[in-house]
Amino acid sequence: MAVARRLIGALLLTTSGGCGASAEHGPPDVLLVALDTVRWDHTDLAGYPAGVTPNLAAFAQLPGSVVFSRAYTDAAWSQPAYVSLFTGQQALTHGVGYHRSALDPGQATLATMLRASGYQTRAYASGPHLAPATGLADGFDQYNHSIDQRTIAIQVEPALDWLKEDSAVPRFAFVHGYDAHAPYGAPAILSDRFQPDGKPLRESCTVPGWRCFPPGEMNRTGPALSAERQAQLVGAYDAAVLYADHQLGRLLHGLEASGRLENTVVVVLSDHGEMLGEDGGLGHDAGYSDAVYHVPLVVRFPSDAPARTVDRLVSLSDLVPTLAQRFEMVAPGGADGHVIGELLDPAVESPPHPHRGASTCCYYVRDGDDAAWALHGTGSLDWSLLPGSTGRADATTHLATVLGDWPVQLTGVEAVNREAGERDPALKKALQESGYWKSED
Repeated sequence: MAVARRLIGALLLTTSGGCGASAEHGPPDVLLVALDTVRWDHTDLAGYPAGVTPNLAAFAQLPGSVVFSRAYTDAAWSQPAYVSLFTGQQALTHGVGYHRSALDPGQATLATMLRASGYQTRAYASGPHLAPATGLADGFDQYNHSIDQRTIAIQVEPALDWLKEDSAVPRFAFVHGYDAHAPYGAPAILSDRFQPDGKPLRESCTVPGWRCFPPGEMNRTGPALSAERQAQLVGAYDAAVLYADHQLGRLLHGLEASGRLENTVVVVLSDHGEMLGEDGGLGHDAGYSDAVYHVPLVVRFPSDAPARTVDRLVSLSDLVPTLAQRFEMVAPGGADGHVIGELLDPAVESPPHPHRGASTCCYYVRDGDDAAWALHGTGSLDWSLLPGSTGRADATTHLATVLGDWPVQLTGVEAVNREAGERDPALKKALQESGYWKSED
């Protein structure tokens, strides 16, 4: 917790002024940090007892910070989730990952919106689902990307070097890492800390001195993990989340030390969560529970306003329309997210709206306290209410109405992966290693 106390003490010194940029500083920089695969209930924000996100918690306490305690992703795996985040479109509006492998040519995104308004734009990202082939790279002046899944630690220094430069031009940086994604790699000193009964995790990663959880044991169609093995999996996951949070702290400390934090809009989120053996569920791409869809989201506009929490349901696709209104820019065409009025003005209470998301097997629908998942079928949907729903008699009927015109069955996901992979051998290899390529050979 010492790291968190230092972060709070250091960062509080920088918070002054109103929500907008001062005339001295000009338009604010924008920093979007994606801690991939971090679920809401494994954060300090949710009261998780392991204490794995102290830096995120400290950031959430800064003046101007807004925590969204009920933020939900639009899709259960990275490719469609990030496309929704960047376009403001729901998963089956843009269809990337479901019936196409890339955005339509010319589709505007958060990056193109900011660049059109005079921002320099750079990304520091990795992994198969953020490859330039998705179309997300089109809005960036520089798209620094590795096809391999990599820790966010390697992205922090180059991102900071750029953001700390003196510049009369505002900048947008997207910083992303796969730390909490399987196989949950982290330095052994962290991984051992969370292992049950103090027994170290034996499995080594490709990085010397790191420990991982073997991805081969996470086959959803295989036998359920034993209680002991599940505890080891959770310990490895928590260690990976803690390591990612440490890198977030490095990034925020660097901005503060350079004097840049006071003129930077910072957004920290996750694209989706992870099932860790609950009800036999593992992984996320075929996710069907809050463990996958409920994600952390903290937004800070530089301000002396008290930190606060918004408990209303919001979707990650709401972020782009909200930022467009905040910066008085034109939102990307086709955006069907909603403006989060509470983020722009604490006195505003936006009307509630339902949320609908999709995985490779199921739909996830939430409206108020009611939530359910529906298994894709052949002509019908098999609905199951999630724990915490009110259980009212017409709940599933109502949620089916929320799902609206989404198709009963999705048949193109595997074909989309194959189409993209066959064009790019490196992408194919990365998809296979990540478990997204269901090989028939």
